[in-house]
Amino acid sequence: MNLLNNPGYSDPDFSYGMNLAYQWYFNQQISTRANAGVFKKRFNNDLRWLADTTKAGFLRFPMFFDYGFGPLFVGKTANMSLAGSMGFDASAAMGWWMAPAIGLRSGIHITNGDWKRSVHGAQTLTYLVGTAGLNIDFLFNPLGFKRKYNWDAPFGFNLFAGYEMGRMKKAIYGVGNSYTGRYTSFRLGTQLWMRLANDLRLTLEPSFAPLQHYNGNLERERYDEYSLKMGLSVLFRDKRIRDKVELKDSSMVRYLARGFFFGAGLGWNNTVWDYRFSGFSHSLLKNATLFGGYNFTELHGLRVQGEWMKETQGYF
Repeated sequence: MNLLNNPGYSDPDFSYGMNLAYQWYFNQQISTRANAGVFKKRFNNDLRWLADTTKAGFLRFPMFFDYGFGPLFVGKTANMSLAGSMGFDASAAMGWWMAPAIGLRSGIHITNGDWKRSVHGAQTLTYLVGTAGLNIDFLFNPLGFKRKYNWDAPFGFNLFAGYEMGRMKKAIYGVGNSYTGRYTSFRLGTQLWMRLANDLRLTLEPSFAPLQHYNGNLERERYDEYSLKMGLSVLFRDKRIRDKVELKDSSMVRYLARGFFFGAGLGWNNTVWDYRFSGFSHSLLKNATLFGGYNFTELHGLRVQGEWMKETQGYF
């Protein structure tokens, strides 16, 4: 809480109280089979209540790693549209699913976009704002309330909300001119995912973040960030679970041990702008790749790749 009347100054004040809470476990905590203890353990293998050991696993649910990258749009800009403020957004985080429906993640977050457009002489100038910070997110999986949740489902989605803080840098008029400060932000978004392989997911993450830039105690500025990131999410489960694949016949195998392969793709790179004239704008398509190769075994192969990338240089 902030009990001061001065709206430009923020100082935390503390209060004391008592809360009452009801706690509900998403998975069964008291089990006569998995955690019965040595006093209820039968020594006859056919009648044992514990199949393996009385020791519970350290993590009942998996840890995970998320990485994503994509376009960013800056809201509440000066003299420019939302579409004209396009930049990039990149993030990487480690997390833990405490239950199939609830998880936490924390990591780094970097953004870069345009915040202002102005005319000086015969030139129209565009200015950049960039952030780099740390965040923590609370994840909620609405499909995780099933008693036997399937971590290898083909599709799914998560909702997330979080908090972020870090450093911000803004370009102003003049070549090489800028100033820096701190920022705080709340984050809201959705993570849509599709299973690629055991414990590997392709993610699409739209998000919104109202961001407040402050320098000292009195100077406050507000921006909004809209982003759409695509990336990967990796679950860190036990190898015995990850390798468990049930195949009814050989026709269900989706890869060949030997043979040629080819692929192609399009992308959007993360070239960083500081200062440029408005004629040197971002383009949506910035790189393409073409590759091919040969698999000698299930684990070994040879791959040749070529990549094309472009970016217009506005000032150097």
